[in-house]
Amino acid sequence: MLVALIALMLTASDPPHWPADPTRPVHINETHWIRRPTAAQIVDAWPAAARAAGTTGKVLMDCLLAYDGTLKDCRVISETPPGLGFGAAALGLARLYQLQPMVDGQSATDGRIVIPVRFQPPADPAAKQPAW
Repeated sequence: MLVALIALMLTASDPPHWPADPTRPVHINETHWIRRPTAAQIVDAWPAAARAAGTTGKVLMDCLLAYDGTLKDCRVISETPPGLGFGAAALGLARLYQLQPMVDGQSATDGRIVIPVRFQPPADPAAKQPAW
């Protein structure tokens, strides 16, 4: 019996490493988000002067992922075009993001994530329909 147990232990595959390897990057895709701002919420946050002028913008935020998948301690790392309020608007949207705490068997929390936020007019579904 002891010989069989030792043989089983020697032939068994290695168990998965836990906790997961913190040096392995976690790849996020659309299915890993619990919630994100809607197009309407992004339009509502769009700086009024920029929206009135038809100016689009892009912001990259660097945030800490909290234990529950929400974003904390966000900061703007780039804002295009600068000085029109897109950075502050994106920071205001950070509370609307939540990521699944575990992604692909790996903890996604307590790490940093870069979130792109684009301020652009929503696609007009009527414009894609032919005018017959």
